[in-house]
Amino acid sequence: MVKKILLGFICFWLLLFLGGCWDKREINDSAIPLAIGVDLREDKKIQVTALLTQPRPSAEPEAHKATQLISANDRGAAMAARRLHLSLSQFLEWAHVRTFVLGENLASQDLALVIDFMTRNRNLRPDMNLMICGQTKPEKLFAQIGSLGDGGLMQLVFFSERQSGIYTPMDIGEFAYRLTTPGIEPAVPMVILKTETSKRPIAEIMNKKPPQTNNKQEKIVLQGMAVFKGPKMVGILNEKESRGYRWLNSKHKQGGMFAVKSPLDPESSVALETVRFSGKTRPSLKDEELKMRIDIEANLSFYETTGTAELLTPETISLLEEQAGVTIKDQIAACIKRSQQLNSDILGWGSKIHSYEPKEWQRLKTEWNTIFPHVEADIHVKVHIKRAYLARKINGFK
Repeated sequence: MVKKILLGFICFWLLLFLGGCWDKREINDSAIPLAIGVDLREDKKIQVTALLTQPRPSAEPEAHKATQLISANDRGAAMAARRLHLSLSQFLEWAHVRTFVLGENLASQDLALVIDFMTRNRNLRPDMNLMICGQTKPEKLFAQIGSLGDGGLMQLVFFSERQSGIYTPMDIGEFAYRLTTPGIEPAVPMVILKTETSKRPIAEIMNKKPPQTNNKQEKIVLQGMAVFKGPKMVGILNEKESRGYRWLNSKHKQGGMFAVKSPLDPESSVALETVRFSGKTRPSLKDEELKMRIDIEANLSFYETTGTAELLTPETISLLEEQAGVTIKDQIAACIKRSQQLNSDILGWGSKIHSYEPKEWQRLKTEWNTIFPHVEADIHVKVHIKRAYLARKINGFK
């Protein structure tokens, strides 16, 4: 009987500790960071900037619209992040961060200053989007982020890849893996602030009035991919080279668009949309000569032409497929050339050799920095233009 009473007493007390709200936090006590930026100051201190949105009950108007920028600095990123609370009376919910932005100054000097903060902090998700802030500071970039809408930087690179097919997203988990794995290096999309002149009102122009306000404005633009070698950024891929990188490295094998010259009219161009593509890179060893064989197969759609020549015939479609194959091959070759100039294996050729020829990799890996810039590539591209959407003929004029 005593045992039963004791067991019941223990169970009663255990139930008190099983409540699901023991660590609850009121919504007004939380601050939601949408993005975090880290850069190196001139005094060698690490500056952390957080873009915050204040959570509000859904019944309130303009919920999740108000944003706030806060910054702090210290000798390390973790200490600087804690110092943010010196000017904030709410708890930072780091698990909500969508985008991690590294300043170009920090990226080009030493990632060892921040990589531990990026990978050890249990509240920073490994699938968080990573970007490099070029030509400006993260805090200045965040000040213009309202122009991107609610999606912010994460949606910018996400939709850009699927619509334009230029830049390949990178997350923190993949970035850390490439930094720490022999035979592969990371390449990260870059964002800059671009100054543009806005159009003046028509009435102002017609009345020949001087401009009433400053018509220059800054907007966030994706431009280039930062190339890393070890803990430092060593160069940038331009648009053509970035397209070549995507053919070889993208996890999302759909979307994007590129232009080729019309086979019937050199003065006009044809826009082709990528429906789906696949790629394979494999090392080839013959007579102790190392080559990388690259095979790309792309299914495309005829999307637009700037001319009036009839291109939707079997003969011209074959010519377009050939022209598209040459363009894709040129983009890939440009990426390979640039990566070898920078001596950064962003293509992951070393890891490919390790996968397919592990014994050969054991022989090559200690000298890979010397070998990689001279490895030749054998590029093969197959293109199929499958459809032309609703119009079956090119629109002509009377």
